Amino acid sequence: MAFASVMRLLVATLVCCAACLPRVGPAVSADGGELPGDGGGTLADGGPDSCADSLLDGLETAVDCGGPDCAPCATGLGCHGPLDCASSVCVNGTCRVAAAPACPTFAGCVTFLDATADLASRVVTFPAGGDRYQPKCLKVKLGQTVTFSGGSFDTHPLEQACGPTAGTVVNTTPASSASFTFDSALGVYGYYCNQHGSSTGGGMAGAIEVVR
Repeated sequence: MAFASVMRLLVATLVCCAACLPRVGPAVSADGGELPGDGGGTLADGGPDSCADSLLDGLETAVDCGGPDCAPCATGLGCHGPLDCASSVCVNGTCRVAAAPACPTFAGCVTFLDATADLASRVVTFPAGGDRYQPKCLKVKLGQTVTFSGGSFDTHPLEQACGPTAGTVVNTTPASSASFTFDSALGVYGYYCNQHGSSTGGGMAGAIEVVR
């Protein structure tokens, strides 16, 4: 093979190999600015840099916030769940402020029965051994469902006293069972029987703590 042909083949091989190597630093445009989609984590790959580019990209739920990589979003911005929100409340795809008063120790609940892993424990019986709920203080994970069963909501109307979202735990129909899924917010929901308890946590009352 002629020397010139060998050199052309060598140059072509080096160019090809160089194109296959990963870039170590970010690509830059003619004016020195960083181009999107490079190793620096800009909008094309959704890395941390996308949380400050004034664009809705990567896994963000609103511009530069939400998702697993960026800070939680402010009230009024988009969300997929409460973990996307600074308020820990996401209702219908929008971050909201808590709609009901906070009640971290409602009905005397300071510690809660951990039912995050046990389906059977996520059932609250009423009335249990008198005008009370059993268990009275219950802890569940975000997205889990709690069922109230055993009595009649006609004689024991269930009302919500406090919590991060309003109207989440309430039933005043004659039914004997009702289920509530906690997928919109983290925090403590206080509830009571409108006939045998009070909105301040006295009498027949209880609380459900929702954790991540």
